Amino acid sequence: MLAKDLLGQDDVFTTPKTDILDALYMMLKYRRRILPVLSNSKFAGLVTVASYVKVIPTLELKKPETILVEEIMQEQPFIAAPNTDAKHVVDSLCGKGVYGVPVVSGYSYQGIIRREEVIAKFLHLLKGRFKSQDVMSFNLGICSIHDTLESLIKRLSSGLERRIVVMNDDKIEGTITFEDMINLILADKSDLSRLSVASVLVPIHATVRRIDDASKAANLMHEWGINAVPVVDDGRLEGIIRDKDILQRIHSLI
Repeated sequence: MLAKDLLGQDDVFTTPKTDILDALYMMLKYRRRILPVLSNSKFAGLVTVASYVKVIPTLELKKPETILVEEIMQEQPFIAAPNTDAKHVVDSLCGKGVYGVPVVSGYSYQGIIRREEVIAKFLHLLKGRFKSQDVMSFNLGICSIHDTLESLIKRLSSGLERRIVVMNDDKIEGTITFEDMINLILADKSDLSRLSVASVLVPIHATVRRIDDASKAANLMHEWGINAVPVVDDGRLEGIIRDKDILQRIHSLI
């Protein structure tokens, strides 16, 4: 299988001269963690959630609507040709912060291969092969619902943690991701000092057990438009399955 066989129908993109708030709104509207940047139909770069880290230190001096996509985009990401082997593409998608691989022929942009599309394409390979406990990650950030929002912003903005599970004693209340925090900082007009962790967390829509088939977690990600599912047994948080964990297993099977 080749890269061109993994391309879906996706025409969502931005341009170098678009301001970053418009790009952010597009990412939120279409539930994208990555946007290709096109200039005169030619591939120019990528904007990811991580791209916005560059903006945070400058917000006291510049308004986000005055900052252009070309100032934060990645100009030289990994690019696949249409005939690149699919396994090589999946290997790249397993990398930190790589949410999609652009497919370019010459200077002509062909499309982008995103993590969720690859998981959907190869989901059948997972069924019956792995349990949740074989796939889940134990390295997850945890905070209390009583922590300050400021402390979470600092943790997420450091880039070391991308998702934090919010606990109320032993109960899972929800999660806060790097994406949620970027949206809050750049687009929300509320006074951040007046907001609490409880007011901005995203409730948990779905969980799996350790003994569940790993394909169940992948299906839940697709159903809810999320990229991670907590593993919970007897009310206890055991770990988390990320789309990256699923991709790593797919990589071993193709």
